[in-house]
Amino acid sequence: MSASQASLEERFIAFLGQLENAESIDDTLSEKELAHGKRADFLLDERRIVLEIKSLEVDPEGKIEERLAPHRKRPEFPAFFWEADLNEILPYLPDGEDVRREIAHAVTRSVQGALEKADDQIKATRKALRLENSCGVVAILNEKVGILAPELVTGKASQMLLKTRDGTARYHNIAYVWIISESHKLATKEQTEHLPLILLEGPMANAHADAGEYLDTLQQKWAEFERLPFASLGQRTDFDGLSFVKRAEHPVNTEKKPLVRHEVWRQSYRDHPYLRSLGEEEFLQHAIHVLSIMTPHFLIGGKKLSDATVAELMERWTHILEEAEYRRLDMRKLQSRMPDVEDLIDGND
Repeated sequence: MSASQASLEERFIAFLGQLENAESIDDTLSEKELAHGKRADFLLDERRIVLEIKSLEVDPEGKIEERLAPHRKRPEFPAFFWEADLNEILPYLPDGEDVRREIAHAVTRSVQGALEKADDQIKATRKALRLENSCGVVAILNEKVGILAPELVTGKASQMLLKTRDGTARYHNIAYVWIISESHKLATKEQTEHLPLILLEGPMANAHADAGEYLDTLQQKWAEFERLPFASLGQRTDFDGLSFVKRAEHPVNTEKKPLVRHEVWRQSYRDHPYLRSLGEEEFLQHAIHVLSIMTPHFLIGGKKLSDATVAELMERWTHILEEAEYRRLDMRKLQSRMPDVEDLIDGND
């Protein structure tokens, strides 16, 4: 299997395996040494670090729709005829922030479960190998789960690391969480892709400063291993000024293909957006005018138009949709202004 065909987890394991003083627990330690218990994946830096690898593989996107479904019938819920993300939808809802928190909790359950299990595995490994003073690290790998953006994974991991029980850290076996994402890239104007590497410090990291320095060097070594550019943004407490976008799942095919008719119309409008100067109400009235002429043609008993006229109206409607998408217009505003179907038929007799 070539490096390009290997999964992120396979490549990461290969990277760790070639480090000096790195030990794969499964490969080098017996069941007897581990007391047949739970185990982490690697020992690093002469056993000063116990590292567990967790790959995010189950896409929780269906959970978003599951939680949005009850809200779709609400009058405030916007109608978009294009793909829109939560950041566009939720501001329309008075309780949008509550819905956002509910969705965030649902889609990050996999992160929570991964860290809970990793805490137990690191604890068992430290105990079995008498490495109570070693530093626990969890590497969270996200190769393809697009809904789990780096800031979402980081926020959930940070929330968990800060949890306490009886005045002490709840997950006290984890000092650092290293997040490696190939599902997203840093949004820049550059052609070069910059993939996020995030080293998150928990409260237990204070006792393992040397481990933090070692992990910092590993980040650069990982970038070199993957032959990717490495640019450190230094220590940060937030993502202010940064944004991440999904990476294309498949290489873009640069082969030019003939455009279908509606794509020609869309491109024509992008080149000459003649509706852009209209105010919102003017734009809505223009859309209603086009729809009022076109709709009866497709209704039983409505006035039939020539093929040339229908084609012209369909092109104008495509331009309207293109402009509405540019404006991110809630199409309920158009629906609420449209006349009744009976009136359209009667008006076109």
